[in-house]
Amino acid sequence: MSEHRRGRGRPAGWAPENPRTERLHVGLTPDEKDAIKDGAEAAGETLSAFVRAAALKAARKASK
Repeated sequence: MSEHRRGRGRPAGWAPENPRTERLHVGLTPDEKDAIKDGAEAAGETLSAFVRAAALKAARKASK
């Protein structure tokens, strides 16, 4: 068996800085989730990036 390695000699507890520390939980129906997931895949984006971009676009448009 091979030993588990942390990778590239980084010390334990090391993690890159992530400016996105806030989290939102959104309830969706299975159909809504599938539609959003399909849109993200068609756009070539992750689900999170797709939802983030769409929400920011709508928020900026509403605040004008």
